[in-house]
Amino acid sequence: MRVFTQRSTTIVLLCGIVCIAGIPSRAESAEPDKPAQPILTVLENPPPAEDAAAETPEDRIRRVLNSRVRVEMTDVPLAAFARELGERPGIPVVLKRWAIEELDLNDEVPLSFSTRGMRAATMLRRLLQEHELGWLIEDEALAITTLEEVVNHRITRIYDVSDLVAVYREDGEYDFDFPSLMRLLTNNVRYTTWQEYGGEGDISHYEADYLQVIVVWNTIEVHEELKAFLAMLRAHLPAQPPDPVKRQERAKAIEATEPKRPKSTEDERPIMRALAKKVSFHFDRVPLGELARHLEDLLGIPVILDHRRLEEMDIDATMPISGDASDLSVRAALTLILEENEMMFWIDDDVLVITGYEDFHYPRIVRVYNVTDLVAGNNSPVPRPSRETKSAGQIDPQEASATDADPSPTMEGMGAALTDTQPRSAGVASLERMLTSNVRYNSWQVWGGEGRIEPFQVRGTQLLVITQDSETHDLVGRWFEELRKVRREGNGLPMPKTRFIPRTP
Repeated sequence: MRVFTQRSTTIVLLCGIVCIAGIPSRAESAEPDKPAQPILTVLENPPPAEDAAAETPEDRIRRVLNSRVRVEMTDVPLAAFARELGERPGIPVVLKRWAIEELDLNDEVPLSFSTRGMRAATMLRRLLQEHELGWLIEDEALAITTLEEVVNHRITRIYDVSDLVAVYREDGEYDFDFPSLMRLLTNNVRYTTWQEYGGEGDISHYEADYLQVIVVWNTIEVHEELKAFLAMLRAHLPAQPPDPVKRQERAKAIEATEPKRPKSTEDERPIMRALAKKVSFHFDRVPLGELARHLEDLLGIPVILDHRRLEEMDIDATMPISGDASDLSVRAALTLILEENEMMFWIDDDVLVITGYEDFHYPRIVRVYNVTDLVAGNNSPVPRPSRETKSAGQIDPQEASATDADPSPTMEGMGAALTDTQPRSAGVASLERMLTSNVRYNSWQVWGGEGRIEPFQVRGTQLLVITQDSETHDLVGRWFEELRKVRREGNGLPMPKTRFIPRTP
Protein backbone atom coordinates (compact mmCIF):
# COMPACT_ATOMS: atom_id res chain seq x y z
CA MET A 1 0.00 0.00 0.00
CA ARG A 2 1.26 3.44 -0.83
CA VAL A 3 0.14 6.94 -0.04
CA PHE A 4 0.72 9.71 -2.54
CA THR A 5 -0.02 13.32 -1.75
CA GLN A 6 1.51 16.28 -3.46
CA ARG A 7 1.58 18.83 -0.62
CA SER A 8 2.42 16.65 2.36
CA THR A 9 5.80 15.62 3.72
CA THR A 10 4.53 12.76 5.88
CA ILE A 11 6.51 9.51 6.10
CA VAL A 12 4.11 6.58 6.42
CA LEU A 13 5.14 3.19 7.86
CA LEU A 14 2.92 0.36 6.64
CA CYS A 15 3.58 -3.37 6.73
CA GLY A 16 7.25 -2.79 7.43
CA ILE A 17 7.70 -0.77 4.25
CA VAL A 18 8.80 2.85 4.38
CA CYS A 19 6.72 4.90 1.98
CA ILE A 20 7.64 8.43 1.00
CA ALA A 21 4.29 10.11 1.04
CA GLY A 22 4.52 13.21 -0.93
CA ILE A 23 7.75 14.77 -1.83
CA PRO A 24 6.26 18.04 -3.09
CA SER A 25 5.63 18.14 -6.80
CA ARG A 26 5.15 20.86 -9.37
CA ALA A 27 2.12 19.06 -10.77
CA GLU A 28 -1.21 20.89 -10.61
CA SER A 29 -3.36 17.92 -9.66
CA ALA A 30 -3.66 16.76 -6.05
CA GLU A 31 -3.31 13.10 -6.99
CA PRO A 32 -1.26 11.42 -9.75
CA ASP A 33 -3.21 10.10 -12.70
CA LYS A 34 -4.49 6.57 -12.07
CA PRO A 35 -7.07 4.47 -13.87
CA ALA A 36 -10.50 4.45 -12.22
CA GLN A 37 -10.61 0.65 -12.37
CA PRO A 38 -7.75 -1.83 -12.04
CA ILE A 39 -6.19 -2.36 -15.42
CA LEU A 40 -4.25 -5.43 -14.29
CA THR A 41 -5.57 -8.33 -12.26
CA VAL A 42 -3.48 -11.23 -10.99
CA LEU A 43 -5.26 -14.49 -11.84
CA GLU A 44 -2.68 -16.95 -10.56
CA ASN A 45 0.30 -16.35 -8.32
CA PRO A 46 3.52 -18.33 -8.79
CA PRO A 47 4.57 -20.90 -6.17
CA PRO A 48 6.31 -19.33 -3.16
CA ALA A 49 10.07 -19.47 -2.91
CA GLU A 50 11.43 -22.59 -1.19
CA ASP A 51 13.63 -20.41 1.00
CA ALA A 52 12.15 -16.92 1.17
CA ALA A 53 14.98 -15.64 3.36
CA ALA A 54 17.59 -16.62 0.76
CA GLU A 55 15.61 -15.28 -2.23
CA THR A 56 17.30 -12.26 -3.78
CA PRO A 57 15.27 -9.27 -5.06
CA GLU A 58 16.15 -10.28 -8.62
CA ASP A 59 15.03 -13.89 -8.04
CA ARG A 60 11.77 -12.65 -6.56
CA ILE A 61 11.05 -10.47 -9.62
CA ARG A 62 11.69 -13.41 -11.97
CA ARG A 63 9.38 -15.58 -9.88
CA VAL A 64 6.57 -12.99 -9.78
CA LEU A 65 6.85 -12.49 -13.55
CA ASN A 66 5.53 -16.05 -13.87
CA SER A 67 2.17 -14.87 -12.48
CA ARG A 68 -0.79 -15.13 -14.84
CA VAL A 69 -2.52 -11.80 -15.30
CA ARG A 70 -5.55 -10.29 -17.01
CA VAL A 71 -5.07 -6.87 -18.60
CA GLU A 72 -7.69 -4.49 -20.04
CA MET A 73 -6.49 -0.99 -20.85
CA THR A 74 -6.84 1.63 -23.52
CA ASP A 75 -4.57 4.66 -23.82
CA VAL A 76 -3.21 4.30 -20.28
CA PRO A 77 -0.07 6.42 -19.68
CA LEU A 78 3.15 4.44 -19.30
CA ALA A 79 3.82 5.90 -15.82
CA ALA A 80 0.33 4.88 -14.61
CA PHE A 81 0.81 1.37 -15.98
CA ALA A 82 4.19 1.11 -14.23
CA ARG A 83 2.60 2.08 -10.91
CA GLU A 84 -0.17 -0.48 -11.43
CA LEU A 85 2.44 -3.15 -12.15
CA GLY A 86 4.17 -2.26 -8.90
CA GLU A 87 0.95 -2.41 -6.85
CA ARG A 88 -0.81 -5.49 -8.28
CA PRO A 89 1.81 -8.20 -8.80
CA GLY A 90 4.14 -6.35 -6.42
CA ILE A 91 7.06 -5.90 -8.82
CA PRO A 92 9.38 -2.93 -8.13
CA VAL A 93 9.29 -0.93 -11.38
CA VAL A 94 11.32 2.05 -12.53
CA LEU A 95 11.21 4.00 -15.79
CA LYS A 96 14.55 4.84 -17.43
CA ARG A 97 13.30 8.18 -18.66
CA TRP A 98 16.56 9.35 -20.24
CA ALA A 99 16.62 6.21 -22.43
CA ILE A 100 12.93 6.42 -23.33
CA GLU A 101 13.33 10.06 -24.32
CA GLU A 102 15.87 9.00 -26.96
CA LEU A 103 12.90 7.50 -28.84
CA ASP A 104 11.03 10.83 -28.57
CA LEU A 105 8.74 9.20 -26.01
CA ASN A 106 7.98 10.06 -22.40
CA ASP A 107 6.21 8.54 -19.41
CA GLU A 108 2.85 9.68 -20.79
CA VAL A 109 3.00 7.52 -23.94
CA PRO A 110 -0.45 5.82 -24.19
CA LEU A 111 -0.51 2.02 -23.90
CA SER A 112 -3.33 -0.27 -25.00
CA PHE A 113 -3.50 -4.01 -24.41
CA SER A 114 -6.02 -6.75 -23.75
CA THR A 115 -5.57 -10.32 -22.55
CA ARG A 116 -7.79 -12.64 -20.54
CA GLY A 117 -4.81 -14.53 -19.18
CA MET A 118 -1.10 -14.42 -19.91
CA ARG A 119 2.20 -14.75 -18.08
CA ALA A 120 3.23 -11.33 -16.79
CA ALA A 121 6.64 -11.62 -18.49
CA THR A 122 5.04 -12.40 -21.88
CA MET A 123 2.48 -9.62 -21.48
CA LEU A 124 5.21 -7.08 -20.73
CA ARG A 125 7.29 -8.13 -23.72
CA ARG A 126 4.38 -7.97 -26.18
CA LEU A 127 3.02 -4.71 -24.79
CA LEU A 128 6.29 -2.80 -24.71
CA GLN A 129 7.80 -3.97 -27.99
CA GLU A 130 5.01 -2.20 -29.89
CA HIS A 131 6.72 1.05 -28.83
CA GLU A 132 10.31 -0.26 -29.25
CA LEU A 133 10.52 -0.60 -25.48
CA GLY A 134 11.47 -3.54 -23.31
CA TRP A 135 12.33 -4.50 -19.75
CA LEU A 136 15.27 -5.84 -17.84
CA ILE A 137 16.10 -6.55 -14.20
CA GLU A 138 18.77 -4.47 -12.53
CA ASP A 139 19.42 -2.91 -9.13
CA GLU A 140 16.58 -4.78 -7.40
CA ALA A 141 13.97 -3.50 -9.87
CA LEU A 142 12.33 -4.15 -13.21
CA ALA A 143 13.49 -1.31 -15.44
CA ILE A 144 11.46 -0.26 -18.49
CA THR A 145 13.82 1.04 -21.15
CA THR A 146 14.48 0.93 -24.89
CA LEU A 147 14.37 -2.36 -26.77
CA GLU A 148 17.88 -1.62 -28.04
CA GLU A 149 19.25 -1.47 -24.50
CA VAL A 150 17.49 -4.72 -23.62
CA VAL A 151 18.93 -6.51 -26.64
CA ASN A 152 22.46 -5.32 -25.82
CA HIS A 153 22.19 -5.84 -22.05
CA ARG A 154 24.48 -8.61 -20.80
CA ILE A 155 24.49 -10.19 -17.38
CA THR A 156 26.57 -12.80 -15.57
CA ARG A 157 25.03 -16.00 -14.28
CA ILE A 158 26.54 -19.01 -12.54
CA TYR A 159 25.41 -22.52 -13.51
CA ASP A 160 25.95 -25.70 -11.53
CA VAL A 161 27.16 -28.26 -14.09
CA SER A 162 28.72 -30.90 -11.85
CA ASP A 163 26.50 -33.62 -13.34
CA LEU A 164 27.46 -32.67 -16.90
CA VAL A 165 31.24 -32.44 -16.50
CA ALA A 166 31.95 -35.45 -14.25
CA VAL A 167 33.70 -38.24 -16.21
CA TYR A 168 34.03 -41.62 -14.46
CA ARG A 169 36.57 -44.38 -15.00
CA GLU A 170 35.83 -48.07 -14.47
CA ASP A 171 37.62 -47.99 -11.12
CA GLY A 172 35.16 -45.36 -9.86
CA GLU A 173 37.61 -42.44 -9.99
CA TYR A 174 36.29 -39.31 -11.66
CA ASP A 175 37.55 -36.05 -13.14
CA PHE A 176 35.92 -32.96 -14.60
CA ASP A 177 35.80 -32.19 -18.32
CA PHE A 178 34.72 -28.56 -18.62
CA PRO A 179 36.13 -27.81 -22.12
CA SER A 180 33.86 -30.35 -23.87
CA LEU A 181 30.71 -28.89 -22.30
CA MET A 182 31.78 -25.30 -22.95
CA ARG A 183 32.50 -26.05 -26.63
CA LEU A 184 29.12 -27.76 -26.95
CA LEU A 185 27.36 -24.70 -25.53
CA THR A 186 29.17 -22.08 -27.61
CA ASN A 187 28.67 -24.15 -30.79
CA ASN A 188 24.93 -24.68 -30.28
CA VAL A 189 23.53 -21.77 -28.29
CA ARG A 190 23.57 -18.58 -30.39
CA TYR A 191 27.16 -19.25 -31.51
CA THR A 192 27.63 -15.79 -33.07
CA THR A 193 27.24 -14.15 -29.65
CA TRP A 194 30.42 -15.69 -28.19
CA GLN A 195 33.88 -14.15 -28.29
CA GLU A 196 35.44 -17.07 -30.16
CA TYR A 197 33.01 -16.43 -33.03
CA GLY A 198 33.33 -12.65 -33.07
CA GLY A 199 30.69 -11.83 -30.46
CA GLU A 200 31.09 -10.46 -26.95
CA GLY A 201 29.72 -13.26 -24.77
CA ASP A 202 32.13 -14.96 -22.38
CA ILE A 203 32.15 -18.39 -20.75
CA SER A 204 34.56 -19.73 -18.14
CA HIS A 205 34.55 -22.35 -15.42
CA TYR A 206 35.42 -22.70 -11.75
CA GLU A 207 35.99 -25.78 -9.61
CA ALA A 208 36.50 -26.54 -5.94
CA ASP A 209 35.11 -29.02 -3.42
CA TYR A 210 31.34 -29.36 -4.00
CA LEU A 211 31.45 -26.55 -6.53
CA GLN A 212 31.72 -27.15 -10.28
CA VAL A 213 30.22 -24.26 -12.22
CA ILE A 214 30.39 -22.39 -15.47
CA VAL A 215 30.26 -18.59 -15.40
CA VAL A 216 28.49 -17.07 -18.40
CA TRP A 217 28.27 -13.42 -19.44
CA ASN A 218 25.79 -12.88 -22.27
CA THR A 219 22.37 -11.48 -23.15
CA ILE A 220 19.21 -12.51 -21.32
CA GLU A 221 17.96 -14.35 -24.42
CA VAL A 222 21.16 -16.40 -24.60
CA HIS A 223 20.87 -17.25 -20.90
CA GLU A 224 17.31 -18.48 -21.42
CA GLU A 225 18.35 -20.65 -24.38
CA LEU A 226 21.38 -21.94 -22.50
CA LYS A 227 19.23 -22.89 -19.51
CA ALA A 228 16.85 -24.79 -21.82
CA PHE A 229 19.77 -26.50 -23.59
CA LEU A 230 21.22 -27.70 -20.28
CA ALA A 231 17.78 -29.06 -19.35
CA MET A 232 17.66 -31.00 -22.65
CA LEU A 233 21.05 -32.55 -21.88
CA ARG A 234 19.96 -33.53 -18.38
CA ALA A 235 16.76 -35.12 -19.70
CA HIS A 236 18.91 -37.87 -21.22
CA LEU A 237 20.94 -38.63 -18.12
CA PRO A 238 20.09 -41.82 -16.23
CA ALA A 239 17.94 -41.14 -13.20
CA GLN A 240 19.86 -41.20 -9.95
CA PRO A 241 17.84 -42.29 -6.92
CA PRO A 242 18.24 -39.86 -4.03
CA ASP A 243 20.65 -40.96 -1.33
CA PRO A 244 19.66 -39.23 1.93
CA VAL A 245 22.79 -40.41 3.73
CA LYS A 246 25.17 -39.01 1.12
CA ARG A 247 23.14 -35.81 0.91
CA GLN A 248 23.36 -35.39 4.65
CA GLU A 249 27.10 -36.07 4.66
CA ARG A 250 27.55 -33.54 1.87
CA ALA A 251 25.55 -30.90 3.76
CA LYS A 252 27.62 -31.47 6.91
CA ALA A 253 30.89 -31.18 4.96
CA ILE A 254 29.78 -27.90 3.37
CA GLU A 255 28.53 -26.47 6.65
CA ALA A 256 31.79 -27.39 8.37
CA THR A 257 33.88 -25.45 5.85
CA GLU A 258 31.64 -22.41 5.35
CA PRO A 259 33.14 -19.47 7.26
CA LYS A 260 31.24 -17.80 10.06
CA ARG A 261 30.38 -14.17 9.53
CA PRO A 262 32.98 -12.08 11.38
CA LYS A 263 31.85 -9.80 14.14
CA SER A 264 31.43 -6.37 12.63
CA THR A 265 29.49 -3.21 13.28
CA GLU A 266 29.54 -2.27 9.59
CA ASP A 267 25.94 -3.36 8.93
CA GLU A 268 24.73 -1.78 12.17
CA ARG A 269 25.86 1.73 11.34
CA PRO A 270 22.80 4.02 11.14
CA ILE A 271 23.56 4.97 7.56
CA MET A 272 23.79 1.33 6.44
CA ARG A 273 20.49 0.50 8.15
CA ALA A 274 18.91 3.56 6.53
CA LEU A 275 20.07 2.56 3.04
CA ALA A 276 18.56 -0.91 3.51
CA LYS A 277 15.06 0.47 4.18
CA LYS A 278 12.35 -0.24 1.61
CA VAL A 279 10.75 2.77 -0.06
CA SER A 280 8.00 3.54 -2.54
CA PHE A 281 7.82 6.94 -4.18
CA HIS A 282 6.39 9.04 -6.96
CA PHE A 283 7.51 12.58 -7.57
CA ASP A 284 7.75 14.85 -10.57
CA ARG A 285 10.32 17.58 -11.20
CA VAL A 286 11.35 18.02 -7.58
CA PRO A 287 14.40 20.31 -7.13
CA LEU A 288 17.53 18.37 -6.21
CA GLY A 289 18.09 20.39 -3.03
CA GLU A 290 14.53 19.71 -1.91
CA LEU A 291 14.98 16.00 -2.58
CA ALA A 292 18.12 15.99 -0.41
CA ARG A 293 16.23 17.59 2.49
CA HIS A 294 13.45 15.01 2.26
CA LEU A 295 16.05 12.22 2.23
CA GLU A 296 17.44 13.61 5.47
CA ASP A 297 13.96 13.53 7.02
CA LEU A 298 13.33 9.99 5.79
CA LEU A 299 16.69 8.46 6.68
CA GLY A 300 17.62 10.46 9.73
CA ILE A 301 21.16 10.98 8.43
CA PRO A 302 23.02 13.98 6.97
CA VAL A 303 22.63 14.36 3.17
CA ILE A 304 24.74 16.98 1.42
CA LEU A 305 25.34 18.09 -2.16
CA ASP A 306 28.90 18.23 -3.50
CA HIS A 307 28.28 21.69 -4.99
CA ARG A 308 31.75 22.17 -6.45
CA ARG A 309 31.71 18.95 -8.43
CA LEU A 310 28.07 19.28 -9.42
CA GLU A 311 28.68 22.80 -10.72
CA GLU A 312 31.46 21.44 -12.95
CA MET A 313 28.72 19.39 -14.63
CA ASP A 314 26.26 22.32 -14.80
CA ILE A 315 24.11 20.83 -12.03
CA ASP A 316 22.78 22.87 -9.11
CA ALA A 317 20.23 22.49 -6.31
CA THR A 318 17.38 23.65 -8.56
CA MET A 319 17.78 20.84 -11.07
CA PRO A 320 14.38 19.06 -11.42
CA ILE A 321 14.38 15.36 -10.54
CA SER A 322 11.62 12.86 -11.32
CA GLY A 323 11.23 9.32 -10.06
CA ASP A 324 8.69 6.53 -9.73
CA ALA A 325 9.27 3.16 -8.05
CA SER A 326 7.85 0.81 -5.44
CA ASP A 327 9.28 -1.44 -2.74
CA LEU A 328 12.98 -0.76 -3.41
CA SER A 329 15.81 -0.37 -0.96
CA VAL A 330 16.90 3.24 -0.51
CA ARG A 331 20.31 2.30 -1.92
CA ALA A 332 18.85 0.88 -5.14
CA ALA A 333 16.25 3.65 -5.55
CA LEU A 334 18.76 6.44 -5.04
CA THR A 335 21.24 4.81 -7.43
CA LEU A 336 18.60 4.59 -10.17
CA ILE A 337 17.36 8.16 -9.70
CA LEU A 338 20.81 9.73 -9.66
CA GLU A 339 22.26 7.70 -12.54
CA GLU A 340 19.50 9.02 -14.82
CA ASN A 341 20.83 12.50 -14.13
CA GLU A 342 24.58 11.71 -14.33
CA MET A 343 24.95 11.78 -10.56
CA MET A 344 25.79 9.27 -7.86
CA PHE A 345 26.21 9.07 -4.09
CA TRP A 346 28.87 7.82 -1.74
CA ILE A 347 29.32 7.55 2.01
CA ASP A 348 31.82 9.81 3.74
CA ASP A 349 32.03 9.23 7.51
CA ASP A 350 28.29 8.51 7.92
CA VAL A 351 27.32 11.37 5.60
CA LEU A 352 25.55 10.65 2.31
CA VAL A 353 27.16 12.81 -0.38
CA ILE A 354 25.46 13.41 -3.75
CA THR A 355 28.01 14.22 -6.42
CA GLY A 356 28.66 14.10 -10.16
CA TYR A 357 29.17 10.76 -11.86
CA GLU A 358 31.73 11.65 -14.50
CA ASP A 359 35.34 10.66 -13.66
CA PHE A 360 34.49 10.23 -10.00
CA HIS A 361 36.85 8.02 -8.00
CA TYR A 362 35.46 6.30 -4.93
CA PRO A 363 37.74 6.24 -1.89
CA ARG A 364 39.49 2.85 -1.68
CA ILE A 365 38.92 0.78 1.44
CA VAL A 366 40.42 -2.53 2.55
CA ARG A 367 38.30 -5.56 3.47
CA VAL A 368 39.29 -9.13 4.29
CA TYR A 369 37.29 -12.08 2.92
CA ASN A 370 37.50 -15.69 4.11
CA VAL A 371 37.33 -17.90 1.00
CA THR A 372 38.60 -21.14 2.51
CA ASP A 373 35.45 -22.99 1.47
CA LEU A 374 35.48 -21.59 -2.08
CA VAL A 375 38.99 -22.83 -2.87
CA ALA A 376 38.87 -26.08 -0.88
CA GLY A 377 40.33 -29.03 -2.73
CA ASN A 378 42.05 -26.87 -5.34
CA ASN A 379 45.22 -26.00 -3.49
CA SER A 380 47.99 -26.96 -5.88
CA PRO A 381 50.52 -24.09 -6.17
CA VAL A 382 50.82 -22.05 -9.35
CA PRO A 383 53.81 -19.97 -10.49
CA ARG A 384 53.81 -16.29 -9.67
CA PRO A 385 52.52 -14.24 -12.63
CA SER A 386 55.17 -12.60 -14.75
CA ARG A 387 55.17 -10.03 -17.51
CA GLU A 388 55.95 -12.80 -20.00
CA THR A 389 53.33 -15.31 -18.86
CA LYS A 390 50.45 -13.01 -17.99
CA SER A 391 47.61 -13.72 -20.42
CA ALA A 392 47.20 -10.80 -22.76
CA GLY A 393 44.29 -12.72 -24.27
CA GLN A 394 42.24 -12.42 -21.09
CA ILE A 395 39.57 -10.40 -22.81
CA ASP A 396 37.19 -8.26 -20.83
CA PRO A 397 33.98 -10.30 -20.75
CA GLN A 398 31.74 -7.35 -19.96
CA GLU A 399 32.82 -4.16 -21.63
CA ALA A 400 35.20 -5.15 -24.41
CA SER A 401 33.11 -3.31 -26.96
CA ALA A 402 33.24 0.01 -25.11
CA THR A 403 35.03 2.61 -27.17
CA ASP A 404 36.89 3.97 -24.17
CA ALA A 405 37.95 0.60 -22.77
CA ASP A 406 41.30 -1.04 -23.41
CA PRO A 407 40.83 -4.76 -22.67
CA SER A 408 44.56 -5.49 -22.43
CA PRO A 409 46.06 -5.84 -18.95
CA THR A 410 48.47 -3.03 -18.21
CA MET A 411 52.11 -3.54 -17.34
CA GLU A 412 51.52 -1.60 -14.14
CA GLY A 413 48.74 -4.02 -13.19
CA MET A 414 50.91 -7.02 -13.97
CA GLY A 415 53.84 -5.69 -12.05
CA ALA A 416 51.70 -4.98 -8.99
CA ALA A 417 50.87 -8.68 -8.68
CA LEU A 418 54.57 -9.51 -8.31
CA THR A 419 54.78 -7.82 -4.92
CA ASP A 420 52.33 -10.21 -3.20
CA THR A 421 53.67 -11.73 -0.01
CA GLN A 422 52.46 -15.29 -0.68
CA PRO A 423 52.14 -17.45 -3.82
CA ARG A 424 48.67 -18.26 -5.13
CA SER A 425 47.13 -21.72 -5.15
CA ALA A 426 45.27 -22.86 -8.27
CA GLY A 427 41.95 -22.20 -6.54
CA VAL A 428 42.90 -18.69 -5.43
CA ALA A 429 44.27 -17.84 -8.89
CA SER A 430 41.05 -19.07 -10.56
CA LEU A 431 38.86 -17.22 -8.07
CA GLU A 432 40.83 -14.03 -8.61
CA ARG A 433 40.53 -14.30 -12.40
CA MET A 434 36.79 -14.84 -12.10
CA LEU A 435 36.37 -11.79 -9.87
CA THR A 436 38.49 -9.43 -11.93
CA SER A 437 36.80 -10.53 -15.17
CA ASN A 438 33.20 -10.37 -13.96
CA VAL A 439 32.98 -7.78 -11.18
CA ARG A 440 33.55 -4.28 -12.61
CA TYR A 441 36.57 -5.50 -14.53
CA ASN A 442 38.11 -2.09 -15.28
CA SER A 443 38.31 -1.18 -11.58
CA TRP A 444 41.12 -3.72 -10.98
CA GLN A 445 44.84 -3.12 -11.39
CA VAL A 446 45.20 -5.91 -13.94
CA TRP A 447 42.90 -3.93 -16.25
CA GLY A 448 44.34 -0.52 -15.50
CA GLY A 449 42.24 0.34 -12.44
CA GLU A 450 43.20 0.74 -8.80
CA GLY A 451 41.56 -2.28 -7.14
CA ARG A 452 43.84 -4.95 -5.76
CA ILE A 453 43.57 -8.55 -4.51
CA GLU A 454 46.22 -10.16 -2.33
CA PRO A 455 45.95 -13.71 -0.92
CA PHE A 456 47.01 -14.52 2.62
CA GLN A 457 46.90 -17.94 4.25
CA VAL A 458 47.27 -18.44 7.98
CA ARG A 459 46.54 -21.50 10.17
CA GLY A 460 44.67 -23.27 7.38
CA THR A 461 42.46 -20.25 6.60
CA GLN A 462 42.60 -18.76 3.11
CA LEU A 463 41.94 -15.03 3.09
CA LEU A 464 41.70 -12.49 0.29
CA VAL A 465 42.70 -8.95 1.18
CA ILE A 466 40.89 -6.71 -1.29
CA THR A 467 41.40 -2.98 -1.76
CA GLN A 468 38.45 -1.52 -3.65
CA ASP A 469 35.69 1.06 -3.53
CA SER A 470 32.58 0.33 -1.46
CA GLU A 471 30.37 -0.37 -4.50
CA THR A 472 32.74 -3.04 -5.82
CA HIS A 473 33.09 -4.52 -2.33
CA ASP A 474 29.29 -4.92 -2.27
CA LEU A 475 29.40 -6.73 -5.62
CA VAL A 476 32.27 -8.97 -4.47
CA GLY A 477 30.26 -9.92 -1.37
CA ARG A 478 27.24 -10.78 -3.50
CA TRP A 479 29.41 -12.82 -5.84
CA PHE A 480 30.79 -14.92 -2.98
CA GLU A 481 27.27 -15.41 -1.59
CA GLU A 482 26.04 -16.61 -5.00
CA LEU A 483 28.89 -19.15 -5.20
CA ARG A 484 28.08 -20.37 -1.69
CA LYS A 485 24.39 -20.65 -2.56
CA VAL A 486 25.22 -22.86 -5.56
CA ARG A 487 27.59 -24.89 -3.38
CA ARG A 488 24.90 -25.48 -0.74
CA GLU A 489 21.97 -26.12 -3.08
CA GLY A 490 23.70 -27.72 -6.06
CA ASN A 491 25.06 -31.19 -6.68
CA GLY A 492 28.79 -30.49 -6.69
CA LEU A 493 31.28 -33.26 -5.95
CA PRO A 494 34.48 -33.24 -3.93
CA MET A 495 37.54 -32.48 -6.01
CA PRO A 496 38.99 -35.60 -7.71
CA LYS A 497 41.73 -37.54 -5.95
CA THR A 498 43.55 -38.01 -9.26
CA ARG A 499 43.32 -35.96 -12.45
CA PHE A 500 43.32 -37.93 -15.70
CA ILE A 501 41.73 -35.45 -18.16
CA PRO A 502 44.43 -33.32 -19.85
CA ARG A 503 44.47 -29.65 -18.88
CA THR A 504 45.33 -26.84 -21.23
CA PRO A 505 47.72 -24.27 -19.75
